[in-house]
Amino acid sequence: MKVLLVEDDQSLVDVLTQTLINHHYLVDTATDGKTGWDLAATFEYDLILLDLRLPGLDGIEICQRLRRAEDTTIQSPNLQTPILLITAQDTSFSKVTGLDAGADDYIVKPVDINELLARMRALLRRSGSKRSPVLNWEGLELDPSTCDVKYQGHPLRLTAKEYKLLELLLRHPQQIFSHDKLVEHLWVLDEMPTDSAIRAHIKGLRKKLKAVGAEDVIETIYGLGYRLKAAKKAEVNQISQMWERYRKTYCDRLAIIQQATTALQNHTLTEELRQQAQQEAHTLKGSLGLFGLDAASQLSQMIERLLNSPDLLNHISSLSNSVTQLQTLLHPTPPPPTPAFPPAPAAPSSSSPVPAQLLLLTTDADLFPALANAANRWHIQVQLATRLSQAREMITQSPPNIVALDLTAYSHEEGVDFLTDLANNEPPIPSLILTEQDDFAERMKLAKLGGKGILQKPIAPDHVLHMGFQVLQRLTPTTGKVLIVDDDAIVLDQLHSILQPWGFDLILLSDPQRFWDTLAATHPDLIILDIEMPGVNGIDLCQVVRNDQQWGDLPILFLSAHTDEPTIQQVFSAGADDYIGKPIRAAELVARVLNRLKTARMLQTLQRLRG
Repeated sequence: MKVLLVEDDQSLVDVLTQTLINHHYLVDTATDGKTGWDLAATFEYDLILLDLRLPGLDGIEICQRLRRAEDTTIQSPNLQTPILLITAQDTSFSKVTGLDAGADDYIVKPVDINELLARMRALLRRSGSKRSPVLNWEGLELDPSTCDVKYQGHPLRLTAKEYKLLELLLRHPQQIFSHDKLVEHLWVLDEMPTDSAIRAHIKGLRKKLKAVGAEDVIETIYGLGYRLKAAKKAEVNQISQMWERYRKTYCDRLAIIQQATTALQNHTLTEELRQQAQQEAHTLKGSLGLFGLDAASQLSQMIERLLNSPDLLNHISSLSNSVTQLQTLLHPTPPPPTPAFPPAPAAPSSSSPVPAQLLLLTTDADLFPALANAANRWHIQVQLATRLSQAREMITQSPPNIVALDLTAYSHEEGVDFLTDLANNEPPIPSLILTEQDDFAERMKLAKLGGKGILQKPIAPDHVLHMGFQVLQRLTPTTGKVLIVDDDAIVLDQLHSILQPWGFDLILLSDPQRFWDTLAATHPDLIILDIEMPGVNGIDLCQVVRNDQQWGDLPILFLSAHTDEPTIQQVFSAGADDYIGKPIRAAELVARVLNRLKTARMLQTLQRLRG
């Protein structure tokens, strides 16, 4: 929980800050009203502690400004945040004035710490805060009211940061948190950590969890961040339905293996049947893990190895037992552990016109011609408006792709109002902001208002256009043609069900021998490969692509049930761009495909422009 404390008595600030930190709150502080208002208008807090009398701007005015935002176009991050007034004036008039101004409660100095904490908890409960009584996950239990953490009854002694990290992950079990997101949620302004410090906190928390038996709680999603590992008992209807649809197919594959086992016992096994059974075992090994049947996948691997053994006759008993166990595992309906599919995006809109339209708002006589002259190189057309009213009319008539606002040309209030209008437009219009200020709090405030890029004047025209180009690339829906190569048709079907709703043009190939002809005929934007396939493996295909002059830069993503370090190193040494282990997690797959396509598109466009 993040708290803003605005109090001009530094000794009281020190005492309250330490007390709140001891109770696992994050605390930002301000000792004057203006700084307090800047923080409250910029960052989102769970609760605000506010002194009544403050230098620069008093607590009543701050309350009124925060609550007044409801009746304006200003997007306040703390419009509904509970406010607890701290006042030395124990009079009904002061209390009534504060409550009428928008405060939710008050406490009279000298502050009783226990009463303050109790009032804070009450406000957080009434505000509909997500601070639930107890958070549970796979034997883990975290009680926010007492800050106690247990795993299967065993207490965990965590540092304050480890506790906050675990609480954040438990509250958002399916969300991936990048380093930047962790900083935003878990650190205050004056203690920004390095990436290595964040990794150290993650490592420390993992170590303490492992010590009490809670292993694999925090999962690293390479290139994206961290999240809570999916609970084993999570169920997904789509995966369950797919298993029901294909269970007979898998049982038919098993029947061929059983037929070969019986023939072996009767000494009538032909080489053709042995090879067919070995191929079916290979397919089962790579596919069953998708449905949470890890034990069945391991048994299939053992069966494949036995069928490939030169002294197969000496392993009849082992083969028969393994096949019987596999049959037992395949007949009950398994509970698939894969997390829910991500929501499909809206139908892809038509691509932005070329050149893109940039509306520049400025009174700087030199800026517009300089931008206009450089714009052709970036496939951008620049229009000029010198008045905000003129810009609003132009946007109504023909909305631009992006707006560049020179804040030095207008009052701060006018600029904030205009940025708010852009953010509230349907659809929102991204904005670049040119400013002479280099203040961190101001930059955060502008970012909250929807600024996608903040540039400090004076600045070269190409820097403005480059930033605009990057913003448009990030915001442009990224779809593309994806070639997926896997010898298991069921895996191809599952990948199709995950990626097709996102607007991708999918080419599904189950025969790796036709890879090169398919590549040349379809010209994909990205390739997804399995590692183990009959005849040729994915690593070989990856190396062939990387050695080709035409296709060498094509993004390649691997899917495989092999998650051991040597295999992953081999994959990346062959030239892979990314790797996802099976069973497939839909949200992770979509995120990685989108990221790779966006990166590839941006690099291609930059190369063409530099051309």
